[in-house]
Amino acid sequence: MHLQGNKFTGPMSRALLNSSYLLTLDIRDNIFFGSIPDSIRLLSNLRILLFRGNQLSGSIPIQLCQLNQINLMDLSNNYFNGSIPPCFSTITFGTIEASDQPFMQEPLCNFGGFTTYRYRGIIENKVVPLDEVMYDEVDKVEFVTKRNLSNVHALNLSHNLLTRPIPKTFSNLTQVESLDLSYNSLSGNIPTKLINLNFLEVFTVAHNNLSGKILDRKAQFGTFEASSYEGNPFLCGQPLEKICTAIVDSPHLPTTVSLDEIEGKWYDIDLVAFFASFVGTYITFLFGFAAILYINPYWRQR
Repeated sequence: MHLQGNKFTGPMSRALLNSSYLLTLDIRDNIFFGSIPDSIRLLSNLRILLFRGNQLSGSIPIQLCQLNQINLMDLSNNYFNGSIPPCFSTITFGTIEASDQPFMQEPLCNFGGFTTYRYRGIIENKVVPLDEVMYDEVDKVEFVTKRNLSNVHALNLSHNLLTRPIPKTFSNLTQVESLDLSYNSLSGNIPTKLINLNFLEVFTVAHNNLSGKILDRKAQFGTFEASSYEGNPFLCGQPLEKICTAIVDSPHLPTTVSLDEIEGKWYDIDLVAFFASFVGTYITFLFGFAAILYINPYWRQR
């Protein structure tokens, strides 16, 4: 089902989600808004899910984790908020089996090291009477990644309003080749376990609120340039120009405090103390203003 590039608006219709035989659902570049219905889990045979460029909001539903046949998923350029579901690490992004090829691929073009491939999905082989011909119904969708798209595992959550740290469980996506988390409000450190993603070719966390030291430049992380990390003012280390300041032992700091705890305290706020001081200041100002009006009849009259 291809509805991309129109001006459809309104909540996502549940009628789109009533077929367990659907292989491709592409509603990119429309004006759909609201949350993704929980009934998305009913698309049990879905291989391609493309929601990019709409106004979808709310949290990313955990029901997406039940799409155990999914190959490609693009949720970028929406208004999703909250945390990334930890269960994303259990999505298999199933590889193409030799005996069951719902999608074949053919290269279209190569530009600047990036290759565009076209998926040709064989939906059904129909046997027809002898005086007719046998034919394949095909489905085509374009998706851009770096280098070879064979058995690709790609996750794009960019251009949303996602918050909180990057889940450490993303390190379980051992076959992922493209991970794009840019243009969100993610915070905290980049999980060190991501260094184990040996097949990662494309990685960007640009324009978030991440802090701390960038992962060591070794293996595949030695290939990512500053553009993968830009827009995070509290990140430091190569390939960025900002040098990480070494934390020395101080007698004023307890020795049991970890590095992560020290780095995580710069933005902490005691909300109880904040609201108590705010209310106290407001009441003091209000009574002071009333006292002035009580003392000065001219001001009171005015």
